[in-house]
Amino acid sequence: MHVPTERSERCTGCGLCAVKCPKRCIQMQPDIEGFMRPVVNGGECLSCGVCQAVCPANHQPDTIPLCKAYAAYSLDEQVRHHSSSGGIFSVLAASVLAAGGVVAGAAMQPDGVVRHILVETEEQLALLRGSKYVQSEAWHVFAPIQSMLDAGRTVLFTGTPCQTAALSACLSKPAEHLILADLICHGAPSPAVWKKYVNFRSERAGAACTDVTFRDKEESWQRYRLKMHFANGTSYAAPAAADPYLRAFLKNASLRPSCSDCAFKGDHRLSDLTLADYWGAERLHPMQNVKQGVSLVLVHSQKGQQLLDQCAGRLVLEETAAAPALAANAAYTCSAPASPNRQRFFAELDRLPFDQLVQQNCADRFSERLRALAGKIKHRMVRR
Repeated sequence: MHVPTERSERCTGCGLCAVKCPKRCIQMQPDIEGFMRPVVNGGECLSCGVCQAVCPANHQPDTIPLCKAYAAYSLDEQVRHHSSSGGIFSVLAASVLAAGGVVAGAAMQPDGVVRHILVETEEQLALLRGSKYVQSEAWHVFAPIQSMLDAGRTVLFTGTPCQTAALSACLSKPAEHLILADLICHGAPSPAVWKKYVNFRSERAGAACTDVTFRDKEESWQRYRLKMHFANGTSYAAPAAADPYLRAFLKNASLRPSCSDCAFKGDHRLSDLTLADYWGAERLHPMQNVKQGVSLVLVHSQKGQQLLDQCAGRLVLEETAAAPALAANAAYTCSAPASPNRQRFFAELDRLPFDQLVQQNCADRFSERLRALAGKIKHRMVRR
């Protein structure tokens, strides 16, 4: 296996090297941990260096200005309910589609693989709505997006910061009609870990998984759950602190190696907008209805501001101070530190039942248990 980056552990799996290879001799294949990586057919490789030259992991972006920050949520309560936070993505996307544009985002496929797709109708937006805590295969849409832009169509692309950097590097020239919206990203979990978990839950249910929501908000936005439905009509739901898959994700045990040294944090981005959960909105914007979620929108360009302004009639939108808004979103500036049990987690992935795997490798430290207890006490006092 050959990875066309200066350091293989920095490979983000964006697939740009495979797209740009003049001999098409690079394929994206899963590594031993299930992460997609480029594999070169040495017999066809020209050693031209194109893969090294285009690799975003080899070139940290320049800093970009943070122009404004907003608290926002959709006025459509159904959209908001089915979104991870305030539904800002759906509102932005609907505006682009209404003007004849195209939207690219991550969708869960029937086989359980998360892959970027293009949608051209508002009805299709449901496929892209909501968080998918699995690394998406984004490279499939790079060439079609170039074709759309060449035809003069507006494209809104949403993805992780490394994916927006890859798409930007893929284009033959700066694209006036491309709007890049990245996310405040905690990290990218392995598709193999997700597949293992789906099989674990399906065996427990006695039927195949038919649908999953990573951020179910039936109780509230702050206390979200992972929820799965199965072909026999049964379902499973558990809060983030109790669900094994989300615990592995939040404990950084299942993340890609590059996520612990991300080159796209802080203002090192290539996006027009950054979208995120607005944690702490109930303190900073007490007049807002936060139970079903509030989005944080960071504007980096005039293009991003123009799109947001076009959506004002479909949003509750309030400008906010960026520093306090980001105080509860450390992932904007900080990489996820690798779990000390990460190597053992992957070594035991195929040997242990998933619940035992997480129990043995993702336990809370004593200080974390104390913090969780304090949070529960505070929550009960607020409810009283």
